Amino acid sequence: MPKILTFNNITAKDLRQKPIKGLREVFKSQDFFTKLIFISAIFFIIIAVYFAKNLLTTKQYALQNRIYFGSYISGFPTDTSKIDTFEGNAGKKLSIVNIKQQWAGSDSSFNPGNMNIIRTRGSIPMITWEPWQRNLTDSSYNLQNIIKGNFDGYIAKFAQDTKQWTFPFFLRFAPNMNQRRFSWSEGVNGNNAGDYVAAWKHVYEIFRNNSVTNATWVWSPMVETATDSGSFESFYPGNDFVNWVGLGGYYSASLSANAGWNSFNDTFKSSYDKIVSLVPDKAIMISEFSAAQEGPDKASWITDALNQISTNYTKVKAIVWYNEKNKDGDFRIGSSQQSIEAFSNAIKAPFYLKNDFALFNTVPIPTPAPFVRQVSAVPTDTYSKIRSAWADYLTGGDYDVSSPIIDRIRAKVNQVAQSAKATKVSMITAPDRTFLFNNIQSPGGGPGVSDAYDKLRTMAVGLATKDAIADQAEREQIYLAIKDGLIWLNQNWYNKDKCPGNKFNYGDRECGQSLPYQVGASKLASETIVLIFDELKQDPQGEEIIKNTMDAVERFYPKGNANRFYPNGMRVHDTAGNLAMATLPLILRAAILEDQTVLSVARDNYYNDFLQYKVSGDGLYKDGSFIQHDNHPYSNWYGRMFYKNVVEIGYLLSSTGENPNFQRLYSFYKDAYEPIIFNNEGMDIVKGRMATAPRRGIRANDDGIIWTLLTLSRITNGTTYQSLGREFLQRTNRRLLGGRLTFLLWQDSLIQDSSLNGSPPIYSITKIFPRMDRAVMIKPDFGVALSMSSARTFNYEAIRGVNKKGWYMGSGMVYLYKKSDPGQYNDYFWATVDKTKLAGTTVDEQIRLDTNNNYVGANFDAKFSNYLTPRLYAGGASLDGFASLGMNTKSFFAKPVMAKKSWFMFDDEIVAIGSQIKATSATNVVTVVENRKIANDNSNRFVVNGASISTPTTITNPQYAYLSGTGGYYFPPLAGITSSLTVQKQARTGNWEQLGQGTGADSATRNFAQMWFNHGVNTTTNSKYAYVLLPTKTEEQTRNYASSPNIRIIANTNTAQAAEERTLKVSGFNFFSAKGAVAEYLKANERSSVILRQDGNKLRIGFADPTQARGTVILELSTTVPTSYAYNKTYSVSIPNDKVNINLQSDKITFTVDFAGSKGQTLLIELKEGAGQSSALKRNKKTIKKANPTPAESNVVDEDEVSVPPAQPSSESDFEESGQYIEDLF
Repeated sequence: MPKILTFNNITAKDLRQKPIKGLREVFKSQDFFTKLIFISAIFFIIIAVYFAKNLLTTKQYALQNRIYFGSYISGFPTDTSKIDTFEGNAGKKLSIVNIKQQWAGSDSSFNPGNMNIIRTRGSIPMITWEPWQRNLTDSSYNLQNIIKGNFDGYIAKFAQDTKQWTFPFFLRFAPNMNQRRFSWSEGVNGNNAGDYVAAWKHVYEIFRNNSVTNATWVWSPMVETATDSGSFESFYPGNDFVNWVGLGGYYSASLSANAGWNSFNDTFKSSYDKIVSLVPDKAIMISEFSAAQEGPDKASWITDALNQISTNYTKVKAIVWYNEKNKDGDFRIGSSQQSIEAFSNAIKAPFYLKNDFALFNTVPIPTPAPFVRQVSAVPTDTYSKIRSAWADYLTGGDYDVSSPIIDRIRAKVNQVAQSAKATKVSMITAPDRTFLFNNIQSPGGGPGVSDAYDKLRTMAVGLATKDAIADQAEREQIYLAIKDGLIWLNQNWYNKDKCPGNKFNYGDRECGQSLPYQVGASKLASETIVLIFDELKQDPQGEEIIKNTMDAVERFYPKGNANRFYPNGMRVHDTAGNLAMATLPLILRAAILEDQTVLSVARDNYYNDFLQYKVSGDGLYKDGSFIQHDNHPYSNWYGRMFYKNVVEIGYLLSSTGENPNFQRLYSFYKDAYEPIIFNNEGMDIVKGRMATAPRRGIRANDDGIIWTLLTLSRITNGTTYQSLGREFLQRTNRRLLGGRLTFLLWQDSLIQDSSLNGSPPIYSITKIFPRMDRAVMIKPDFGVALSMSSARTFNYEAIRGVNKKGWYMGSGMVYLYKKSDPGQYNDYFWATVDKTKLAGTTVDEQIRLDTNNNYVGANFDAKFSNYLTPRLYAGGASLDGFASLGMNTKSFFAKPVMAKKSWFMFDDEIVAIGSQIKATSATNVVTVVENRKIANDNSNRFVVNGASISTPTTITNPQYAYLSGTGGYYFPPLAGITSSLTVQKQARTGNWEQLGQGTGADSATRNFAQMWFNHGVNTTTNSKYAYVLLPTKTEEQTRNYASSPNIRIIANTNTAQAAEERTLKVSGFNFFSAKGAVAEYLKANERSSVILRQDGNKLRIGFADPTQARGTVILELSTTVPTSYAYNKTYSVSIPNDKVNINLQSDKITFTVDFAGSKGQTLLIELKEGAGQSSALKRNKKTIKKANPTPAESNVVDEDEVSVPPAQPSSESDFEESGQYIEDLF
């Protein structure tokens, strides 16, 4: 028998002092079998440690959801083929099968044979029991007839048959009652408030009286919308009458809660929370849900929905998928292979239960028993995946050396290498140095710190880029330089003791601005460490360098707290764009430190803040608006930074296997960013104070949006996103020449992808952004953008003297972008334009004083960069690419200018009209038709009524004008009004310092063509104007148009403004009076905006409330008043809207529109020529009040004024960059 272990001459002292040597000697002294046992023991110890480690990083969730999995599939059980196909696609058999039965027809009786078929398959039956015969207005099936007992015999027989069958099933009686689409809905078919609950209790009592116990009652509304006939509370019968609570909703443009392609959370979360609050002790069933194939990304929605239900909707114990194709879309999981894969991958999770209920016999049906689920903590490779993904993002990763563009790749790689080498050479290495680089000699109040880390990152990118720096000695030198720089900056400029007291005061040499420390330096320092992470881990000083640098990051953003330091140590919560910029380095920091707490903060910011649409405050709104600094429209600055950083965060999360909600990221672009980009240039209307940032070149290429779309295309393999990036490249005819190697590679992969062939669609967008009072119309060759303000939206922004002359940027300024004139708002436009005469505005000619800061100062003019006008009316209605927009404006000066203004966007004709222009200033009041930058050589042809303009000229009652490179202008005559138009060319000199940007030495002279109407001094309510922009017309076409215009001014009064385009058969109306107004053939009793379009045999109408404060508005469309295109037809309703009630009469059509909750968005209906009223019309028909009589214009007062707070500083101050700093950094 072998010795187990012998020590020979090895003592305990030897083992203590030299353990490795001692153990080696012990091992050598043993025989073969002992050695084998020794090795085996070590092996098992390693295995044990491994499993122990993994077990220790595992959490148990004892109450993990288990969820019944069901579906509704028509034809079953008579036809089993469709359910077999569904279960085959899903990869799992159903635990609930839903069938529908109506109270009329051959299938109205309880059918035990059908129930047995379902039970035999192992599923629980659910009957959706509908008290009607699919006729909304059949009064014999209204709720009162149920309550009165007219159906008691049928109900009792159904109950008795149910009892006789004996087995448990779900009974979903009269669902979706909060909508107005069913004969049992209140507010339709003669049903009154309270009838639904009474009817439910009546039916339930009949079952109880018949001793039925096997029916599990499911009360099931749809998700709440603004069009519901009542709240959940008003329809709930009470806990004694309900076993389960259902909730339904869809991913569908026509069926969704908010009329759009919404995420699962957007559709369900608010209603789910209300249900949980209403019935906290009831199990919840998602009793009806599905996704239409026509949406942007059905597959991603499915994945997200099923994941959300299982993790975040803990009260949900059953789901029932609607698997049909109908007029609203294709809701089958088999609508595409991607849909099948998404559904089957998600539903295969063990907590979604399959058909194990053939012998189930418990009543009422209980929730599934919970089971213990083992959920691992963040896997250790999560952090390495994030680091690797970001390093690849910065460097291009392992690119293909056989790429067809390898020459361009190598040129870019060489550029990266040369930048790294040059930076290394420029770095100061003297022991007594006081800075690292000659051009960055101090922290500079903050930006200098970021700039220095940027230099280190440049070297690190060169070091980490494939084949950039091959020489090992050179690599070593660059690494040592980066390491040296990290140590020096931490010791001198960026450490946990920097800026004591957190007192960041603008102008301080070292601690002047907080953002460069908290966001800029933290991001760049973290990126540098990520790029050389492996080298640092092998370096004896590496751990200390990482710790000290991350301690500095922690000092400025403790544990990811989103509070930024401001003057005198004040901390303000970062929001929207600033928070997104801060969260990206937060993830990098988490990956470097492998810190789950920090990572969880970043993830919470992403999922619970960034991806959620805002309803107040800063951030992205459902209507596409982006707000920053309380009430400033900022889509094209902070919004663009927000989107870029959010997509990049999604990219990092996707690298770990997460689904970062692709559909929401796609929707952000389509709703918020695509509409504000023309010819690869982001529009100034949503750029805040940064609209006047220095732009010296003829083109401001916003390549950042291309980078973002390319990043989005890499997050997922979905062709929707890849096609989006390719389409943008094609439409803008752009190829990235600058930027990272990464973007060059990703761009090429999209261009080379044969599966994405095809030309981009014709680009045409008309979009109103109600939350930020902006509107755009974009066509292939031109774009028009309108900037308004109201009691909701600040008129302009100025911070610490930046944009100090922005007085009228939100006063109805009209931007005209031309593809043939890409430099219009670049190339010193803002430095040289007359900022008291911006196109589209109605202003006086008084000299204005600069806005010096954000705070109330001694001079009245200087107060109001954060001014909210007391007027509510700003916005309008859009329809089929056309728009009717209006603004009731009141300027903020001591002697304000007031006017009612409208713009009607009719394809390539933009009609602008104004009335009730009033002012008491001692200077002339003008409406600016044009103030356009023209060629430096002044060569643009400028004519009015055929006469060339070279010197300032005033023309009475002009007919038309033409400006080469821009287009034409038509001036409709106004009855009783003599128009006075001043036209001129003017050379203007200016510099950026005058705007608070740059230096006075940076000045330029540019030429402008200007036109404005003169309204006089102390103007009265009779002052009016009208003109039409014709951006696509030549001089000859403009002249011909003026003699035979397509547009007609319908009304331009103090109460209503309206115009129509006769060839397009489109009319727009803005009603400004609370006492009623008439615009020829349309009358309104309240303030509103309407657009009508005669489309063949259809009349399409859009209604909007630009005040966002109206309730019910009544409008009457005359069918007897002669018009350019007749409305004297017989109509029926083809597309109803639950917010619009319609009354068709022989001489008029009356609309009662409920604007409550519409938030300025357009409500659409469609009428179709043809005799009789459709059922939809009958459903909406109500008693219509007569509109108020229209008062005389002289008696009209502006009644939409509200009290607004005085101008105040933004709740979030900002750093006074060097505007280019943040653009380059992020």
